Amino acid sequence: MRLVDLRKQDGRPSEPRPAGILLATGSTPLGAQLAAQFAVDGHRVRTVDTLGEVVDAIRPEDRLLIVDAALGMQDLHSVLAQIRMESATAGLPVLLLCEKQDLAQLLAIEFMVDDVLWKPLKAAVNRHRLGFLLELARRGYGSEG
Repeated sequence: MRLVDLRKQDGRPSEPRPAGILLATGSTPLGAQLAAQFAVDGHRVRTVDTLGEVVDAIRPEDRLLIVDAALGMQDLHSVLAQIRMESATAGLPVLLLCEKQDLAQLLAIEFMVDDVLWKPLKAAVNRHRLGFLLELARRGYGSEG
């Protein structure tokens, strides 16, 4: 709904543009799969292997953070809290990759993430949702670099 409101206020059609994406996952196959899917649309994906690397790895040109919940929900809460408290990263959209059995744990952090993709991932859904989040970032959180 927020995106619809932003589109009305802006009055311009959405222009998809390549974006910088930070992906946090310990899974090499998952990282390669997502990087390849998003590269089709020109996005640049950088990967970190642990949650401890996320905060320092975020760059000003990043327009999306994708985090694999398999890295640990407890640590994820503190990393997301730190990101949301910093003015430079507070508006960075966060996409969480999650297993259905993690739903109960998701309640503790749902207010800190912008969207959730359930595993197993599907390429068409991934790219579609990524497009919405990047447009939201572009329209709501500043211009995309």
